[in-house]
Amino acid sequence: KYKFSIAFLDMDDTLLNANSWEIIKRMSGNGEDHFSEYMLGKISYPELLSKSFGKKQVCQNEIMAKAEQAEPRPEADTLVYIMKSLGIEPIIVTAGLCEFARAVAEKLEIGEYYCNELEYRNGCATGAVLVKVEPLRKIELIEKIIAQKNATWREAVLIGDSPLDFDSRAGLNIMLETERYSSWTPPEWILRVRSLISVPVFF
Repeated sequence: KYKFSIAFLDMDDTLLNANSWEIIKRMSGNGEDHFSEYMLGKISYPELLSKSFGKKQVCQNEIMAKAEQAEPRPEADTLVYIMKSLGIEPIIVTAGLCEFARAVAEKLEIGEYYCNELEYRNGCATGAVLVKVEPLRKIELIEKIIAQKNATWREAVLIGDSPLDFDSRAGLNIMLETERYSSWTPPEWILRVRSLISVPVFF
């Protein structure tokens, strides 16, 4: 086993049993889903996110209230506690919304998180997004953070639910099985678990 020092945790459908963008879609009247077009390079990520908004105006206080209501999975607290006790620094890296990432980080006492910020005008979302975490470039961001922490890939743990959450260079890749990616069969170097409570077994 390698000595792990840093863990990158996805939020949507991983730490949360919910997806922040799906919540926004419902709040705004169900925006369109163009993720496959983004994956094929037909539209940019900011374009994809702007299309996620429906026609109903959504204001910041409503989003903040929803973010506070969104509770992390019950086992997430135990996972983070064990990580810290082993000297593993947990960091949230998510393409989800900062309102939700901030709330989850506070509840789980995680000091560092990376996420995407909504633009507001007169207290309401404009549909524009300041993109800091793009799914197809998520691993690039993780690589930069590893370098900033003077860590190595072998010291890194990657935990998520999507094929875009993992990299074979990491010391440990753990996929939480969810309905969204139930049809995807990961390579052998990605371990699969049905609950976050099973993750510490691999440390």
